[in-house]
Amino acid sequence: MPEIQDIDLDEITARALAYADGHFNHYVDKLCEFIKIPSVSADGFESRHVRESAEFTAALCKSAGFADVRITGIEGAHPSVIARTQSVKPLSYKPLSVLCYAHHDVQPPLDGGLWKSPPFIPDIRDGRLFGRGSADDKAGVLVHAAAVESFLNTSGILPVQINTLIDGEEETGSANIGKLLAKYRDALPADVMIISDMTNYDTGIPSLTVSLRGLCVIEVTVKALEKPLHSGMWGGPIPDPVIALSRIISSFQDDEGNHLIEGLPDNRSYLSEKNQELPCKKGSRYTCEDMSESVFRRQAGVCSGVCLFSARRLNERLWDRPALTVTAIESGKRASPGNVLQPEAWARVTLRTPPGMDSKSACARLEAHIRGKCPWGMTVNTANTSFTDGWCTDTTHPFSQAAIKALASGYGRPVSIIGSGGSIPFVKTMSDFLGGAPALLTGIEDPESNVHGINESLNLKDFQQAIRSEILLFSGLAAAGAERK
Repeated sequence: MPEIQDIDLDEITARALAYADGHFNHYVDKLCEFIKIPSVSADGFESRHVRESAEFTAALCKSAGFADVRITGIEGAHPSVIARTQSVKPLSYKPLSVLCYAHHDVQPPLDGGLWKSPPFIPDIRDGRLFGRGSADDKAGVLVHAAAVESFLNTSGILPVQINTLIDGEEETGSANIGKLLAKYRDALPADVMIISDMTNYDTGIPSLTVSLRGLCVIEVTVKALEKPLHSGMWGGPIPDPVIALSRIISSFQDDEGNHLIEGLPDNRSYLSEKNQELPCKKGSRYTCEDMSESVFRRQAGVCSGVCLFSARRLNERLWDRPALTVTAIESGKRASPGNVLQPEAWARVTLRTPPGMDSKSACARLEAHIRGKCPWGMTVNTANTSFTDGWCTDTTHPFSQAAIKALASGYGRPVSIIGSGGSIPFVKTMSDFLGGAPALLTGIEDPESNVHGINESLNLKDFQQAIRSEILLFSGLAAAGAERK
């Protein structure tokens, strides 16, 4: 490997690590300040808080030593923050450009009365920091800022060029990220991306996520009447649209949880048995042991007596296979149901698709199934249909190997190579926009973080180890980049 002649990489990395450890309590304090800003980007919440959060993020980046910090202005979008470091000098080689991503917006708090402490009042209990956004993803913002600051405040130099994008509407789908990338293209060059917004396999276990499922979304409305009717006076001859919708939904799966959508690829492990050309097939598959049923039940909070589909292959079921879910259903009002035959029923149906499956085609087949299963001549409409493909990456790539080495050193234990059942549409969007730049998905959350739920929390030891890992990753990427020159 060519030596990096201009700097002693080991020395500046050691200084940065020592600085980060010595200032860790400062980063925890900053994260506590950050959590106090209720930056919910969903409709119905005050957008000024998202603006306040963007301003806090910008100030954080300036304090860390970023030279070029901008709060973005995309019409109709919540503000994001772009921050860049100065050119890395003096170096005889062109340093890698690394794009670091996180987001500063958060989910709604749900029922604040169910929280053990108020959602926007940070509280440390048993080694965890509680508060909305603590793990998802304000800690990710701090990881990037702390790693940069630790280098600049010790050696005054970074081994790579850092360009940072802190999204302001990730929790609402990052619908404007394409426009943002186009508008600020010159400020966001990237040879590789670090996305600090994932979950580790378990608390204290460093993890690199190498696959994501895609997502299809369909809203279904089944209609029988032009208006609500008294169920006693009219019920009986007229079929109930709620029952009709229930029949459609019950036709999605068999008793084993396997989908029954005609033309959709079967329920076997799609990633491991098909599509040998996928990037992740070039490298090793997942390295973690399959999660035990008891651990899975505990982490998910599965009620006693509820069966699990494919309990012997939980990871495969989560990461490599399609999954159908009804995420919302509505007809009438629970608070005041009345004796009413409802005119229509509505549901939001999602289909998670494994990497390599064509989500557009899968969505069309699901839509056709819904229309074909609607009983009794009722009107069925589908709307707001959307789809995004899954994603996976090659673990043998030098940048992936650098991430594995950095995470192992930062946490002091072997890395788990994992998949995710979730979907992050912008990963592929950003990679494609940046000419295929590899994406490294690192974790700051753990299964106990309860992101999007009540009592969201962050394990503080993992937070510290994540900062250390990113410092080591910057150096590892510099070495890998120099080797590729």
